[in-house]
Amino acid sequence: MSTTTKVIEEIKDLLNEEKWTRQTIDNYTKKDFVKLDDIIEKSFAENYAEELREECINHLKSSSRSIIALYIAGIISLEEDLVDDTYIYQVIQLFQNNDKYALVEFLAEKVLEYGENKIALEVLKDCYEYEENEEELVKIWERLVRIDHQNGEIPKLLAEKNENEGNLDISIHYYKTAIRRYIKNGNLAQTENLWRKLVDMIPDDIDFFYSIEKDIAKKSPEKASELLTLLSDYYTNKNNIDRAIEILKKIMVYTNQNKEARNKIVECLSIKYKNHSQLDKYIKISKINQTWKNFQDALDEFQKHIAFDVGNIVFHKSWKIGRIVKIEEENFTIDFETKKNHTMTLQMALKSLEVLPEDHIWIVKRQERDKLRDDSEEAIKFVLQTILKSFNNQASLKDIKREMTEGVIPVKDWNKWWAKAKKIIKKEPIFGSSYETKDHYFLDEKLLSFEDETYTKFSIIKSFQDKLEVMEDYIKHSEDYNNENFIKMVQYFADIANDKDHITEKTVQSYLLLRKIKKMHVPVDLKISPIDIATNISNYSRVFEDLPDTETKKELIELLRRNHPNWQKNCN
Repeated sequence: MSTTTKVIEEIKDLLNEEKWTRQTIDNYTKKDFVKLDDIIEKSFAENYAEELREECINHLKSSSRSIIALYIAGIISLEEDLVDDTYIYQVIQLFQNNDKYALVEFLAEKVLEYGENKIALEVLKDCYEYEENEEELVKIWERLVRIDHQNGEIPKLLAEKNENEGNLDISIHYYKTAIRRYIKNGNLAQTENLWRKLVDMIPDDIDFFYSIEKDIAKKSPEKASELLTLLSDYYTNKNNIDRAIEILKKIMVYTNQNKEARNKIVECLSIKYKNHSQLDKYIKISKINQTWKNFQDALDEFQKHIAFDVGNIVFHKSWKIGRIVKIEEENFTIDFETKKNHTMTLQMALKSLEVLPEDHIWIVKRQERDKLRDDSEEAIKFVLQTILKSFNNQASLKDIKREMTEGVIPVKDWNKWWAKAKKIIKKEPIFGSSYETKDHYFLDEKLLSFEDETYTKFSIIKSFQDKLEVMEDYIKHSEDYNNENFIKMVQYFADIANDKDHITEKTVQSYLLLRKIKKMHVPVDLKISPIDIATNISNYSRVFEDLPDTETKKELIELLRRNHPNWQKNCN
């Protein structure tokens, strides 16, 4: 009889002894599980762990409540990274049902030695609630909130606790986390409660509210309109009329028959254009205050008309730049550079004229040409902003060159000026360049979200190690794991990890990262197994040396220990 066979027979005897003596749950102590750990450790050292696991699973067919079989099968499954196994949780459930909280806590902690685990953390949460151990309970909340991306209640509890303690920044972070989860789960009552709370706490964080209103609208356009109304009222009261109009337009998209929102838009437009000489006339022409007319059509017509007023600067393809000097009924009088006192009907003006803002590059060229010629960093930044704003916040290199070399700087100085400008574009976050179109630049004066900024950084950097650090930072600070860009970053590491023919230190690091992400209940296309990695590394010493830190090296050793029969020899 082989040594392995002999040991398996001894385990059978142990299992049968448990069965016949009917050892009760009350008789178990931590020492019993420590002894079982010794058996499991020996099975891995002598390479019969899988055989032992199968024996325990077979025993469970006739003795489904065998604590020994459940525990051994469960721990070996954890050792072998079989995350779909439930045996160890059945053991925990048995003790939990019998109020053996000391052992429940011990077993949950045992599971957590193999990595963060939602079920084990929830078990500890129940233990600490039962024991009324608030300090440890809060620690568990903080761990759970990072891996259970469906639960809105826990971040809400953390938000309330931190708010009560005066930690407002942390509180706001958790309130934001909670509302995102409630939206995802379709809990509109809690969504409304937290929206109202956040409007009170951070009403000026408009980008955050915009980032979630679309998701609310997918669940209920009416609820999105109702909540956005709270925000529009805040900005109206603050006299930020442009922002209020912007929000009210969104409301009309979601509920196009919203009479109240339409009336509020007319009120805001009347405030914004109160000094416009033709305001009443253009409201009447556009019929924007008439609920029977399609709102968007009425708004478009109003905005086309309201752009024209005495003093406004306009552009005509033939006569170039001009200024409106008089409006009488349906006729405009315009002074063009080459055609003074030209009369034009309103309808002709709408068809042939473009209204230019005072800061358009063509106007600035005429009024502040010397400022545009200044080659200091701040002046070049101003020029780039002015040009991009003038062309709907985007322009090609050809556009920029044309504007600079037509009346601002000599063509011979262009290359020198552009070399400085390119450095500023790379340095300043408000400037960006298109990934799809070569030599195309854009202006975005709104700060990017953390998620978008992270992906932009991830896309630009080339080093694998730098990309890994960016991804770790994303996991630490974001919860948006449905983000399309996050999925792209995950796929980058999955492509490296799943290449079984080229297992290097990058494979190891990618695998460990993806395993962490997978345990956070994020879908990961991970085809490679720990055994593939452990048995297919061609040069263990080289891979080990190239790993970036002690923690990753320890993880590799543990992976080898669990999955390679001669791991000690290969790691020496």
